[in-house]
Amino acid sequence: SGIRRRGNSGGGGSAAAGDAARPPPSARSESSGAFLGGPGHSSQSLPVVKHQQPRSAPFIPPEVLNPQTPQDQLKRDELIETQANLSQLIYALQDSTDAPEDKLAKLLLDPSLSAVMGLCAISSIEDDEDDFARAVIAFFDAHSSVQMLLRRFTTKEITIAKTSSTLFRDMSMATKLLSTYCFCTGHEYLKLIVPTVIHQIRACNNSLEVNPSRAGPDVDVHENMNTLLTIADTLLTKVFSTVDQFPVGIRQILTHIQKETAAAFPEMKDVILGVFIFLRFLCPALVSPVNYGIVEDGMLNREHQRALILISKLLQNLANNVEFDGSKEVYMTRCNKFIVNNKDRLHTFYDSFSSEEDIFKAIKVSGGVRFEMKEQKISSLLWILRYINSKQAIIAELMAVKL
Repeated sequence: SGIRRRGNSGGGGSAAAGDAARPPPSARSESSGAFLGGPGHSSQSLPVVKHQQPRSAPFIPPEVLNPQTPQDQLKRDELIETQANLSQLIYALQDSTDAPEDKLAKLLLDPSLSAVMGLCAISSIEDDEDDFARAVIAFFDAHSSVQMLLRRFTTKEITIAKTSSTLFRDMSMATKLLSTYCFCTGHEYLKLIVPTVIHQIRACNNSLEVNPSRAGPDVDVHENMNTLLTIADTLLTKVFSTVDQFPVGIRQILTHIQKETAAAFPEMKDVILGVFIFLRFLCPALVSPVNYGIVEDGMLNREHQRALILISKLLQNLANNVEFDGSKEVYMTRCNKFIVNNKDRLHTFYDSFSSEEDIFKAIKVSGGVRFEMKEQKISSLLWILRYINSKQAIIAELMAVKL
């Protein structure tokens, strides 16, 4: 929305090679408290709502207050929309005769999603998007509406993208919500796939370094590259052969994203699937398996971690359909033959992954697409109420900005 904290440069991170998205925060206990006059509640699954700390006011960039370019005007329009969404939410909660949690549930589930979008803007300013995204995903899943939520946010992201090169590259709220959903629904699948790679790497008694400048004098970097390519091929084969075990909810939303992207940027039809399946889902788990709860802390040493990063780089270039040009890492150009040889396999996998007939069959077999978060059906709503209560000061400041 063009607003940021003083001292915070803001901006999203690129999904470039080696950049692993952080998994949503782990479960932590939450103390009870009141929500806009509502009851106290205790939850053992959602993160603690952070108390408001003394801070500087939100910084509204001058170009938002006095736009000079179309981009400045877009930021101004986003801020105006945020103000309207928050005003509608706060006034509706204050004027309602219903219990606060009942009224909030209705507002959040309204097809316009205006309340959610307003609160997402607040979470972006306050730098607690991870916690907020987890609560929102839990709430919408409990109401069998998570696909609607994700479709609206991702479609909007595609609509406002100026070029295909910027599509889903920043850690926007749409990307954050989708990453959180993938983590929650796909964790068991990751535990099926990632250990295959880890076991092979740990079985090697020597370093798998392929960079001559980092390898020791007795390290055969050429043989190590062959080993890494073999492991990467085993991983791909495992992924390609388990498409029917891929979480059907993720397949549904990514197929929707593929269709919307193909309409706006036809050249990105398959690449966009690779961005999410590999860059946003598989590769982060490869790079940080401990954070994802796939292996225990201490099981991997630096050499193991380095091998996982190298395989992740290879998969990301394959997903992006980009060969290594040697400008930065000459030694990685040996992977280009692997990339070329697997293009057809990858396209076949994408076709199977996004097959509507296969997805429909998978839904019938699974009985639905929701993941298990039953204990959060109530606590997620009360968490969001507490969140609103804790952010009243920043909400009031935003609504008071004259535009």
